[in-house]
Amino acid sequence: MAEGASTAVAIAPPRQLKSVLVDMATRFGMEPAAFEATVRATCMKPDKNGRVPSREEFAAFLLVAKEYKLNPLTREIHAYTGKGGGIVPIVSIDGWINLINSHSACDGFEFEFDHDDEGKLISCTCKMFRKDRSRPVVVTEWLSECVRNTEPWAMKHRMLRHKALIQGARYAFGFAGIYDEDEGQKIIANRNKEIQGEFTEVDDGGGPPAPANDDGGGPPVPAQAATSGERVDDGGGSPAHKTVTVIDDFPGDKPMPKRDDLDIPTICAAHRRRRHRRSRRPSRSGSTNWKPRSPIAGTQAHCSSKTTS
Repeated sequence: MAEGASTAVAIAPPRQLKSVLVDMATRFGMEPAAFEATVRATCMKPDKNGRVPSREEFAAFLLVAKEYKLNPLTREIHAYTGKGGGIVPIVSIDGWINLINSHSACDGFEFEFDHDDEGKLISCTCKMFRKDRSRPVVVTEWLSECVRNTEPWAMKHRMLRHKALIQGARYAFGFAGIYDEDEGQKIIANRNKEIQGEFTEVDDGGGPPAPANDDGGGPPVPAQAATSGERVDDGGGSPAHKTVTVIDDFPGDKPMPKRDDLDIPTICAAHRRRRHRRSRRPSRSGSTNWKPRSPIAGTQAHCSSKTTS
């Protein structure tokens, strides 16, 4: 290097990352705000409760559309939202055909229908060919497993052919995280049921406790067994109902948890009801000598009471 020569180091400017919204809007030649409003109005409408998809859910939907190069404006892809949040991307049959035909390894596909002796449709088989494999991927879909009581399924051959094509594409090309219309509706329905079940309060239906003035001296009336989380009536003058964790009322059933493992009050509903009833009345001998047995003391979860007559 010549004396006095200087070396210049070029520093590249920091790379500016585009948001998925800007990227997709640029792809379709639209302003980001207008593109978002259009996609929300056509592909991600509010659910039946009026909940509008969040920004995060909208971004997740665009990421799926971008990954598979599907056009949301022509409804090749749209989405459902559930009560608990999250989206279920739905790809129409036009979108699935686009995915298959645009795949570089696709070498065509064939269909075969199977009917019974009366000419009724039984199944449809799809053969998916790939250029890089010597054997086709063969998938059969059965009408009895796929048919639904909806208007599109009035055309059974057509709808079953769609089902076979979609499943064949999944096996042949590994498309994941996207669903057809029927699958999406089932997923949302099951998700809503699970969320609804988490907030449903269960009533034990045990009926009213035994009368306090019952002094017949006979064996106590067994209380109906309750389960953890149910509302039970303890008959102790406390509020009418309270939520408890219940230990099984059957001897030799389950080992008792250790005291240190009980992070909430643990009682036996039947035990408390018997103790309250027997403590307020004398035995046949005229003395009250019944002592409650703590369900924590033993190694088995049960309730038992013995009266010396």
